[in-house]
Amino acid sequence: MYRAYRFRLYPTTNQVELIHKTFGCTRVVCNHYLEKQKTLYDEGKDSLSCFDMIKDLKRRIIKLPKLKEVSIKGYRDLEYLPRRIINATIEQASTLKYYVSVLVEEDDVYI
Repeated sequence: MYRAYRFRLYPTTNQVELIHKTFGCTRVVCNHYLEKQKTLYDEGKDSLSCFDMIKDLKRRIIKLPKLKEVSIKGYRDLEYLPRRIINATIEQASTLKYYVSVLVEEDDVYI
């Protein structure tokens, strides 16, 4: 069974800067593929599938701003984690507060 959790984040100034850089890169990727889809539509060709976009990203066709300082760090020993993390998403609310939503797969659920 999947279960979602949402937590409020209190990032430091440096972490806020890195979050904003990551948001900016996401925007660049979305705009790149939107432009590609518009071009294909105008030419009357088939649109790109999600799979095609993922292949493009894996081949690093898009040049993104340098993100050397953005990395994923694991602070937990995942072998001892009782649940499997499926996805985690960071968002910034209009109130400038930060939240993380985590989707986990749980074996036993206690209600």
